Amino acid sequence: MNKKLVFSWGHIIALLAVIAFSYLAFVGLCYYTGGRFTLAGLLVVGIDLLLIFSFIGAQQLKIWDGPFQRYIIVERFMLMLMAPLSVAVAMFPVNHWLSLHENEDYMDNMFTESIDSAKVIFDDYESYANLRINQLGERIYQQHKVGFGGSKSQKTGTEKENSELKAERQLVRENTMRALRLMLLSQNYEDIRTSALKWMEETADAPNTLNVFLLGNIDEIAAAIEGWGRQLGDFSHGRLSDESKETVDYEPNLGGAVSQLLLVKSFFRSPQPLQTNTLWVALGLFVLMMVPWWVQSRNTKSLCRLFGSEGSTPIDLIITHGATSKHQRRKKTLKDDEHDYLRHVRKF
Repeated sequence: MNKKLVFSWGHIIALLAVIAFSYLAFVGLCYYTGGRFTLAGLLVVGIDLLLIFSFIGAQQLKIWDGPFQRYIIVERFMLMLMAPLSVAVAMFPVNHWLSLHENEDYMDNMFTESIDSAKVIFDDYESYANLRINQLGERIYQQHKVGFGGSKSQKTGTEKENSELKAERQLVRENTMRALRLMLLSQNYEDIRTSALKWMEETADAPNTLNVFLLGNIDEIAAAIEGWGRQLGDFSHGRLSDESKETVDYEPNLGGAVSQLLLVKSFFRSPQPLQTNTLWVALGLFVLMMVPWWVQSRNTKSLCRLFGSEGSTPIDLIITHGATSKHQRRKKTLKDDEHDYLRHVRKF
């Protein structure tokens, strides 16, 4: 047949190459777009269509019936310009992912530092609570000391009464400090602290650049840290009547943890330099996408080739020379030779 489209293992290889490329490109675009999955998916689909149009379209032109001189120009344009250009476009998101993958250790350190900075807010809060409790105890002690001293100077009670009064005031002081501790370091605080530390330990594992949800995890961690800070501030908002009016609420220092996470996220989105591995991946993708074109035989009516065209051959000159029986016998033999010759030549 003059026109016969071959669907073979070559198309399967090209399809597998597109699938593997698409995943890496999708991951790279997710990082570059800041976690916008829909936009990344649409861009990958567009790049896939460009690859299929360039390589499979060239295969279609190789066997198409029609003005061969015109089609060969389009085929050359697609294979020599469109195909390399489509591979270059496809390598942009892949190069972005490869660069991030090369810097996984750096991202791991930044990620771990941000988690460690987030854990500090609970230690800071406990230091704040203990300081506030001690200040309340000292304040009550000074108040009772003044009152107890006054009663002693006036000599209105016996030694036993003074001792009982001192013990009673000590008990009041301890109960008041205990009440403040229960308010600042309640069971709710312990539950939040335990769950938060456990959750941070689980998320502190080394980030995997193949995980497309890593950016979302970073946003979730930052939001959780800010939420914990607000809850600790709410715990410290309560006041006892014996406390000083100058007592301030707890203000968590979240700048270090959040800034580290934002730095990791900005690194994910920043343009990356060209990687050597990207060139090898580009070459591999180009070769695999060319397989369908290589296995496809050219239309037998076309004398055009990818490079040049099929011209006159010694076989053609002998065939058209003379009409004697001797030449006719030779012509039959040469036709067989011509068939074998054209079967190889018309491959490309």
